[in-house]
Order: sequence, then C-alpha cells, then structure tokens
Amino acid sequence: MRSLSSSRPRAGAASGQGRTDLVREFLDRVNPIYLHGALVLGMAAAFVLDVLTPPGVADGIVYPVLLALCLLVRSRRALLAYSVLATALTVIPAFIEPESGVGEISLLNRAIAIGSIWIIALLIRGQLALDARLRAQEREARAASQAKSSFLANISHELRTPLNAIIGFSDFIAASTPQQIGEKKFREYIADIHASGLHLLELINDLLDIAKIEAGKYRIAEEQVILSQIVDEAVRLVAATAHQSGLVIEASLAEPLPLLSADRRAVKQILLNLLANAVKFTPSGGRILLAAGVEKNGLWISIADTGIGISAADLVRLGRPFEQAQGSAGQAKRGAGLGLALSRTFMELHGGALEIESEEGRGTTVRLRFPAARVLAADIAPQPGVARMPPSAVDSAAE
Repeated sequence: MRSLSSSRPRAGAASGQGRTDLVREFLDRVNPIYLHGALVLGMAAAFVLDVLTPPGVADGIVYPVLLALCLLVRSRRALLAYSVLATALTVIPAFIEPESGVGEISLLNRAIAIGSIWIIALLIRGQLALDARLRAQEREARAASQAKSSFLANISHELRTPLNAIIGFSDFIAASTPQQIGEKKFREYIADIHASGLHLLELINDLLDIAKIEAGKYRIAEEQVILSQIVDEAVRLVAATAHQSGLVIEASLAEPLPLLSADRRAVKQILLNLLANAVKFTPSGGRILLAAGVEKNGLWISIADTGIGISAADLVRLGRPFEQAQGSAGQAKRGAGLGLALSRTFMELHGGALEIESEEGRGTTVRLRFPAARVLAADIAPQPGVARMPPSAVDSAAE
C-alpha cells in the first residue's frame, strides 16, 4: 500500500510538470507581434473607454491589467515603453474631460492607477530577470550534462584502450614460454604493459585531482621552484612523442629566470598538459615554441603552436571540466578533456591566470601568468638544453 500511495504524488507532480512544460512551449511559439498588437489595441480600447465614460468610472484602471501581457513579451525595453505609454494614457483624459471637471475622486483613481502601473512594471521586471536567470541555468545544466555524457564516453575509451593492452599482452605472455615469444618481443610486450599502466595512472591521477578540486579539498604544496628545471623536464618528456609526430619543439627562456613560490608538481603538470595538447593538435611539420620571462606584474610562460587552432565558439567552453573542442579536425584526437581544466584550476589556485588565443587553421597560444607575489630571487642555475631546442636536440631527446 505504501508503494501505491507514494507513487500517486509523483505521478501528479510529473503530470503537473508536463502541463507547465506544454504551457511554456505554447508561449514560446506565440509570435511576439501578436502580443504587441494585443497590447496596443487593448490600450487604445482602454483609452477610448476612459474618455467616453464619466469621471470616476474607468480612470485608467484597465492599464495595469493589460501590462501583465508584458510577461509574455519578455522584453525589458518593451515593458518600459508600455509602462510609459500606459502612464501617459492615464494622465491625458484628465485634461480632456468635460468642463465640469474630473473631480478629486477621479484624480485619486488616476494616481492609484499610475502607482499600480509602475508597481506591476517592477514586479514584471523582477520576474523577467528571474526567468532569464532560470533559462541561463537550464542551458548551463544541459550543456554540463552533455559534456559529462561525452566525458563518460571518452573516458571509457581512454580506460579500455590501455586495459585491453595490459590484459592482451599479459595473457599472451602467460600462455607462452619465453622461448616461444623471443627475448626481443618479450621486452616489447613488457614495455607496452608498462606504458599502458603509466597512462592509466595518469588518467586516474587527473580524475582524483578533479574530484579533490570540486570538493574543495585540493591544497597546493608551496616550495621554491627552479622554473628552468621544470621546463627542461617537461620538454624532454614530450620530445619523443613530438619527434615521432614530425614536430619541432623550441624553448626560449629569459636568463636568469627568478625562483617561483609554487607547487612543483602542479606547475610541471600544467606544462605537460599544455605541451601534450600542442603536440596532439599540431600536424606533422609544425613547430611548438615555449617561452618564459618576467614582467611588471609577475612571471609569464607561453606555449605557442602552429596547429589546427580552436574556433571562437569552442574557446568559450574550453577550460571547463569534461569540455573539448568540437572541430572536425580535432575529433579524431580523443581524450578525457581534463588537462586544460586542471591547468586552469591549478593556475587559479596559485593566484594566476591561464589565457588562450587561437584561430582556426592558424594555431594556438596559451599564456600562464603568475602574480608578482610568487616571484622570488633570480634563478642562477644553469639551463642546459633549454634556451633553444632545435631538431637535432629533439632527435637526441627522442633517442
């Protein structure tokens, strides 16, 4: 019996929500021209009625009721225009009434009508603002739901690929003897299993970081960071992949760079994410330039590539968790869509900013800006292999 009684309110609520949606859908389809026409004709009829009736009968009482139609027009400018028009139409008959005069009661009625017009206008204005906020939130919720659905599809692919490699290679090794496989193939399979495991660990770390950040539990571990060393490590980690893709990575750093008060792991992760994206979305023969320097307001790092670029519509969405560019050239490059969101959040936790400039077909430039409060003494450590990394250096790093 409980299940039956508890299900009835839900059904009623669902039907009520359905009726509300139908009414909203109907109102959305109503042509605004018809609503404006109804308002104008209604106010004209009310004006004629006001003029033709004796004082104290109509006296502008119809205009506040007509003004409620502005809820359907959903325009603040139209609301203001109709409020001014209704006020004028309420006042004018007072000057064209018979010579006997309008009387104190009529004047009082008109004053009440004018007050009612503007009270209703303020209430409608507040309702329109609330509707606009609710619609914006609804659009954002739908976009977030779609982004998370896309993320689940992408992350399932990203997780299954290395898992399938680990299971497949390990099954093959378990079912064979070392003599059957051969030492060379055996080492290749072990290396593939190791690489797949590292890829899985990287994905899981990103997911855990996102979870901590959304829960407000992520804390940066500040220390004195030698930025040139982190840049050198990040460039060398992606150099092999860049070389295989036919890309050239160059790094140009101001010397000496200052020490940075920051979370070393987070800064390195930011650079790796941005460099990996640049490598992923830059065609063979392209170039990637990493530069850094000091400015009046702090320290900056930029990563520029000659890749496929990002459309203006995608630029607005990128940087949010689970969001990815939708360009046809980039859809073949799958990913979880977490790297850029993590990088932006890490920069915000440092009090800095991540800026993106891009144009489709012209490449992308990402700038990191650390505030002056995080810039410490000059970094006098040597910077071997970082000032510039020509193709020969990339080749040697790849080997």
